[in-house]
Amino acid sequence: MTANDTLSKSVVLCIEDEADFRENISEEMEEAGLLVIQAESAEHALTFLDGIQPDLILCDVAMPGMDGYELLEIVRRKHPELSDVPFVFLTAHSDPQQVAAGKWAGVDDYLVKPVDFDLLMATLHARLSQVARIREHHRLEVKEVHRAVLQLHQEHSNDTVAGIAQAFDYVSFGIILLNDTAEVCLANRAAVQMAQTVPGLMNDTQFAWGNHRRMAALRDAIGGVLAQRGHSDEAYACVSIPRDHDRRDLLCMIYALPDTRGGVQSTDDYAAMLIISDPAHRHSLAPKMLESLFGLTPTEAQIATAFARGSSTGDIARDFNISTTTVAFHKRNLFDKTQTRRQADLVALLLSLPVYSTSNPH
Repeated sequence: MTANDTLSKSVVLCIEDEADFRENISEEMEEAGLLVIQAESAEHALTFLDGIQPDLILCDVAMPGMDGYELLEIVRRKHPELSDVPFVFLTAHSDPQQVAAGKWAGVDDYLVKPVDFDLLMATLHARLSQVARIREHHRLEVKEVHRAVLQLHQEHSNDTVAGIAQAFDYVSFGIILLNDTAEVCLANRAAVQMAQTVPGLMNDTQFAWGNHRRMAALRDAIGGVLAQRGHSDEAYACVSIPRDHDRRDLLCMIYALPDTRGGVQSTDDYAAMLIISDPAHRHSLAPKMLESLFGLTPTEAQIATAFARGSSTGDIARDFNISTTTVAFHKRNLFDKTQTRRQADLVALLLSLPVYSTSNPH
């Protein structure tokens, strides 16, 4: 992928109270192929974040009202779905102490005004490329789950598949297997938990469509995939599942499984698989798994899970009854063992791991 390819597919939220400067850098970014959403204040930016998910946030530090640090804290705390979105500060000061404070707060990069446009574009490209790599990693994980289910379905009996599929209780996205009549044959723990956030979606792990108009798109998508089963090698659909109380929609991918019965319907036959994800979901990591994956000590694993939950260095020092210097020491060890360089990179890596804690699943 070239630099232009990375930029042309990305959305940048640009937050700057100086209108002329905001227009100038926005024009530069748009000429490079970026889609730019302009916000004149942090408060204005928050209204955008309720409805869009940018690929990068470019934000002035010193603004009237809410400043960049306050906005960064709100975004990291209230928008976990943006955990992999780089946050880049624009500042008129290059004071090392200010830069360090921003890094500790979770900012990914700094650009000093007046901004060199070549440096601006190089920084954006580097950060957006990082996001693309993380998202591709997640896409491949989902694809691997799909491949594994297909292989199980083709090579083993349904009883064997059900037994092996219990392992899917330890992944952070929902997996549902349906038969030819769209009845739920198997749902992992994450799928059941997500379904409980949508009133009327499932009843005792069975779809209960009722007359819920909001479910029409999902019902139609499942019906369409089942109708294509056996007639197309690419029988799949993507649909969102609306939720109440201003919560973000669940995202659902539906795949047809191979027809092993020659078109004869059977309630025992796995016909389709749904993979459901919650954009606002921070899953609970298993410290023991982190110890095994990265060779962490028990304390390092506990601190890593705290960072993944959004805890700050001060929060961790208080909760663990240790000094911030000790937390910083453990963080440096975490960077070395996970081959990351910044706290934001560490958190993005941890959140990309598809594992649940067996003791405290969310």
